[in-house]
Amino acid sequence: MTRQKVLQRVDNQRQKQERELDDRRYQLEQDQTHELHLQDVFKTYIQDITIVLFKVKQSFVDNHTKLAYIRSNTLLTLDELDASRKLRVFTFLYESDLLPRILSSYGSSDADISLDLSGADLASIFLLSSSYKKFEFHKLSLSSVNLVNASFILCHFRNGVYFTSSALINTSFTRSNFECRSLYDDDSYSVNEPHVFFDHSTLHAADFGGSYLREVSFNFANMSNVNFNGAKFEESIQFEGTTLTNVDFRPSDLRYPLYTTFFNTDLRGALFNIYLLEQIDRGNLKMNNAILWNGTWSMNKNLQKSYYKTSFSEQVSNDVL
Repeated sequence: MTRQKVLQRVDNQRQKQERELDDRRYQLEQDQTHELHLQDVFKTYIQDITIVLFKVKQSFVDNHTKLAYIRSNTLLTLDELDASRKLRVFTFLYESDLLPRILSSYGSSDADISLDLSGADLASIFLLSSSYKKFEFHKLSLSSVNLVNASFILCHFRNGVYFTSSALINTSFTRSNFECRSLYDDDSYSVNEPHVFFDHSTLHAADFGGSYLREVSFNFANMSNVNFNGAKFEESIQFEGTTLTNVDFRPSDLRYPLYTTFFNTDLRGALFNIYLLEQIDRGNLKMNNAILWNGTWSMNKNLQKSYYKTSFSEQVSNDVL
């Protein structure tokens, strides 16, 4: 190889390295610019909402107008932010007592209004209760919200909660408590009726492992591949018109009274254990017009546990049966 070719090769390599360095430098500048933009959006939002909340003289006609402004600002801000800053916005609303809540059915006073977050993008937020930071929600209402890949770990939901019509794909409620009745502060409380609602939501691959579920409705939800392994069930647990294919129904604890219903459901590939199936004989679990785990159809039959165990014979593990 001639000296000229060697020099040409060295020069080509040098130019290639310089281009790569330029590309890296440009990407770093872009990342820094984007990061500064996100930080500025978040900072501006917090300052703006803080002024709205605490300024003595305001131009808002009433609380409805104020909350409409906060809603618009919040939704626009969430659309721009990354997951970590979405969490900070959510935490800010939580600590400012601004999160949407279930409203009573009486009256329409300013005291009985709440922020509406329907349509909000809260995907991938990660909440974890700990000894120094606990998340306890009272009458929380997050209907029609994007919570895909979100996590609510060791959280407490009290006095009712609405997740109706929300996107909850891969959402985790691991070891969280939905215990509404004991602390419900409404005299009109109805026993054995749901006060936790996931109706019409998409819960594909959601995780309720180790959670405590009491008076919950999953009616007309898409719940394929959901995990209930190790969960605790108590009182009314409703599944009507629900897709439950490949769901792991192996709760570790069943508390009484228990009223679990599977009406017009698809249970193909679902996993049950003996403790849950025994509730059929006790009248605590009813299945009507359901496609069973092995693909057979149970249509309005008053069948005993033995029938369901026979239809489940292909699953030989004692952990399942």
